[in-house]
Amino acid sequence: MPHFLSTITLILLAFLAPATLASSPSLYVDGQTDDIKLIFYTERYLDPTGETDFRSIEQRQLFEPVLDPGQLHLGYYDGTLWLKNVITNTTDNSLLKVFSFDYANLDRVDVYVVDERGELRQQFRSGSHITKEQRPLNNRHASFPIAFPANTAMTLYTRIQSNGSLTAFQRLYSPTHYDNSYSNELFWLSLYCGMLLALSLYNLLLFTALKQSVFLRYSLFVGSFLAGTLAMNGLGPQLFWDHDTLDVNRVMAFSFSAAGFTATLFARKFLALKTHSRWWYRVTLIPLTVSFLGMLSAFIASPQTALQLSDINGLTAGLVLLSCGVACAIRKVPGANLFVIAWTLLLTGAFVHALRNLGVVPTNFFSLYGMQIGSAIEMLLLSFAIAAKFNQLKNEKQRAQEEALTTLKTHEAKLEQKVAQRTYELEQMAHHDGLTGLLNRNGLNQALRDTMQRCRQSGTPLTLVMLDLDAFKPINDEYGHTAGDRVLKIVAERLLGCTVDGDAVARFGGDEFLVVSDRFVNNLEVSAFIDQIRREIQQPMVAGVSQPLTISASVGFHQTALPRSVNELLKEADKAMYQVKYRQRGKPLSH
Repeated sequence: MPHFLSTITLILLAFLAPATLASSPSLYVDGQTDDIKLIFYTERYLDPTGETDFRSIEQRQLFEPVLDPGQLHLGYYDGTLWLKNVITNTTDNSLLKVFSFDYANLDRVDVYVVDERGELRQQFRSGSHITKEQRPLNNRHASFPIAFPANTAMTLYTRIQSNGSLTAFQRLYSPTHYDNSYSNELFWLSLYCGMLLALSLYNLLLFTALKQSVFLRYSLFVGSFLAGTLAMNGLGPQLFWDHDTLDVNRVMAFSFSAAGFTATLFARKFLALKTHSRWWYRVTLIPLTVSFLGMLSAFIASPQTALQLSDINGLTAGLVLLSCGVACAIRKVPGANLFVIAWTLLLTGAFVHALRNLGVVPTNFFSLYGMQIGSAIEMLLLSFAIAAKFNQLKNEKQRAQEEALTTLKTHEAKLEQKVAQRTYELEQMAHHDGLTGLLNRNGLNQALRDTMQRCRQSGTPLTLVMLDLDAFKPINDEYGHTAGDRVLKIVAERLLGCTVDGDAVARFGGDEFLVVSDRFVNNLEVSAFIDQIRREIQQPMVAGVSQPLTISASVGFHQTALPRSVNELLKEADKAMYQVKYRQRGKPLSH
């Protein structure tokens, strides 16, 4: 039934062609207007097979008036779009106008100019799949110079085929206005593309110098986006390559898919997802996979399929990365806030552009150029974000170095302290008795030399007091060595309690002790000191046994005004002590 109705409709339209022609919107130009939008002066016919030629379309007159701009935006359309414009020159002079299409990415545009008698006066061909030499005007848009004779109506038939999104908004320019408009567009697009190129190369240099992969990923992202933009805006086919060399649709599909791929890699590194969110790190595998398939489809699938997959990739990567950025911003990930702002600007333009290509939103300035505007701001913001993050990394590295240096200095100070402590302990071990803490033989020798030096300088006599504990061996035999060691420690403490600063106290042997002093001027003072020692030592001792212990000591001394060698002094003091021990036990005897 639908097919039957369509057939009847086509037959009726064929019979009513003159009436349709009479009612077609016609544009009257007088040479005063420089820029005229032709949307509502246009009729269209959709040829799903693409087999209708110019003569057939002219005779059958199957056109319908365009009442809505959406009728000239078909998205991805497999067939052929035919347009018809009737333009009348109302002046007495011939007018030269430029008939141009706003959207640059149209594969093939054929224009047929017919006069009032139905004769073909001019024929042109342009589009991104047409070489520069074959285009009537070497412009990124499909543009055609058309002469309108005085007081004459001319009919323009336009045939459009495109694998990309098909948008057929036309304008009629004066040559001067067309040149100015073209120059302005070329300036801003060149500035935009130059900025992207500079950012890409600058980040590539930063990667070369700093070996930070985030700069390489950003450089590849900007470079891929730049290549896709050149293809989409028509600058690539106009300035750098022909369709015979590269299919602009495949270049655009591959470049934008590669941009989605590298943008995801960049976001992974910039936001440190592997560290801050393993879940989002795994989720980003989705846009990576879709982007990879998009790049692959640019080589093996049809151009239209590749472009559609590229649009889907843009939507997928955009949603995932924006959501990821918001999640990281909530988690206070460094740089995430600026990433979200920058990415929102780009993705807003990319979403609108992709939806425009898919036919969801109408074509206007924002949907046509929003991605370029958003991307320009986004690229700059991300550059600032990378610079801020680099400075942060630099500061963190500097702080880490300072902390490491501080830690090293602290460790060095602690090590020096430990070395000094160990040295002191070794010196103590070398010069002090391990059990009592008194000087040992080495310490005693040094103390004797120091005291002898003072005596020579002051002229005072040097006194050596030596004592030996009486009956110490029975204590070891009866109570054990632990009790004996405790007795020795108590004796050492009591000896130290009897001395003053400047005196030296040493453990000379197993149970022998020695006091060196230069403060006694005669034997009476020495005898009083020895009596003090004997009284202190004879006090009961708590040595960890069942009852307090008492012990006595044999004490002898040697005093000389002319101290000689250390060995001689020790020999004399030892001799005096043993004389006391064996001859007059309990009484001191000088020598």
